[in-house]
Amino acid sequence: MIDYDANVIQNHADALYRQARVMMLRSAFIAGVGVLIVVYILAAASGTKARTGFGEFLMLFLLGALVGGAWGQGRGAALRLQAQLALCQKQIEENTRPARLPAERSAGVA
Repeated sequence: MIDYDANVIQNHADALYRQARVMMLRSAFIAGVGVLIVVYILAAASGTKARTGFGEFLMLFLLGALVGGAWGQGRGAALRLQAQLALCQKQIEENTRPARLPAERSAGVA
């Protein structure tokens, strides 16, 4: 039989919070680069030589980063909610677990 271990839930919640912290930045960067790749592919497929300068690339990257950042912020909030639900379940277990008497612990009686 497997015993209850509150540390497993705590470690999982900590990992979810770490993921939530970097989710917005990672999503913003990936979306920004993704927009640049899509624009490059579309320009190459159309056969036209687009003369796009650094300013245009920067604007496209920032537009993609804004959209990706907003998506990442929502995903991060969902991860934080999942962590809070796990911590709530851990606290419920701790609050409702009956206290064992010292004699019961040594005898192994539940």
